[in-house]
Amino acid sequence: MKVSCLVLGTLCICYYLLIVSYAGIKAAFSPIWLVLAIGFYFLMAVIRLEQRHMITIPSFMKIIFVSAVLVGSIIFLIVEGIIVKNGVADPKPNADYMIILGAKVNGTVPSKTLRARVYGTKEYLEKNKNTKVIVSGGQGNGEDVTEAFAMKKLLINMGISENRIYMEEKSTNTEENIRFSKAMIEEQVKKKPYEVVIATSDFHIYRGISLAKKQGITNVSGCPSKPDKILMVHYYFREFFAVVKDKLVGNI
Repeated sequence: MKVSCLVLGTLCICYYLLIVSYAGIKAAFSPIWLVLAIGFYFLMAVIRLEQRHMITIPSFMKIIFVSAVLVGSIIFLIVEGIIVKNGVADPKPNADYMIILGAKVNGTVPSKTLRARVYGTKEYLEKNKNTKVIVSGGQGNGEDVTEAFAMKKLLINMGISENRIYMEEKSTNTEENIRFSKAMIEEQVKKKPYEVVIATSDFHIYRGISLAKKQGITNVSGCPSKPDKILMVHYYFREFFAVVKDKLVGNI
């Protein structure tokens, strides 16, 4: 057990260093790997102290700890399974609208995640020429343009007609992406129900679709793109907490 904690703690630190060297010190949620490392090292220290009879841990506390870890692990695996399953679904053809969810822009340069989300729509938009596109994302810290503006430029460079593209530039999170985009759609549509495709990273599809359904968009499917391979574990791990948070606050 001590060796396992040592190995896991060290792996967490190494992965944290990889994340910050690759994506920068401000990479969202990256400190969680340091927190996990500290947790593993602390557990290792407690086990060592007990084995040396320097401390005594009551049996009931051990049972509570093991039970909590077991229940937490089961919940984690179930949620991650749902996330993975939804990330491989194909979008339904001939949707009325596609909503592309924003991601980080570095100054005026779209991040790898944002570029992947936009490029992942190319085949669908070329095959479904009547589908209109809403690029959704406001302007955050370190961004000189809105995420929507950056995505619109990428789409035009891909050959998508500017007449098909609508910008939603106020949202600051996924829930607002969906809510503000829905409001734009309902200002334009002449028929109900309308059909929507959510375009985002594969790990993000489940939450995007769930938020859309919660807000009354019943005919919705996902157009997933692959995340960066180096950051993939980080993104999937982070998404677990985002899903749990949205579930607890009633967003999904």
